[in-house]
Amino acid sequence: MSGETSCYWALWFKSNFINYEKIPDDPELIKWRITHTRILDELRKERLAVGEKIFIEEGNRFSIEVGPGIFVEGKPDLVAISENDATIYDCKVGEQKASHQVQLMIYMYAMAHCLNKYPNLNVKGCLRYNQGNEVEIPNRLIDENFIKDLKYFAGILSAESPPGTAPSKNECRYCNITKRDCPGRLD
Repeated sequence: MSGETSCYWALWFKSNFINYEKIPDDPELIKWRITHTRILDELRKERLAVGEKIFIEEGNRFSIEVGPGIFVEGKPDLVAISENDATIYDCKVGEQKASHQVQLMIYMYAMAHCLNKYPNLNVKGCLRYNQGNEVEIPNRLIDENFIKDLKYFAGILSAESPPGTAPSKNECRYCNITKRDCPGRLD
């Protein structure tokens, strides 16, 4: 949805197949996971220190139907509940990307509109980066146009026939689908 990925085929494939052979994680991804875990732990301690009730990762898992038979699933890193607000946090390592904001907006839509877990609370979003900076996402961005676009892209990913591939050096570099499943893959 953010325009950062051109190969809808890879997204379609990952949405429709779970147990496929994956390219092994490289050491940089392992470093990323360690940093992400630290950021999340620091955030957890910070939110608890101000008296908020928190839910972490698996406690936030959702699956919502955005169209007939079309489901979107996810799990925000942390949800902090105060008296009037539910703030959905997602921790990120590296540079800021539009896709991070879109991901958080999907989480906000799911939590505010599709779950009864946070009734009568103002749902907000916040991205926390490893450099310490934050990007707040106001709930006004979750409007009719966003919901329409979400349903549109979910429809592409749930289609019976896959969209065409769009291999490129950059697209394939971060994709974990092997050449066995993606003949267009560029190594």
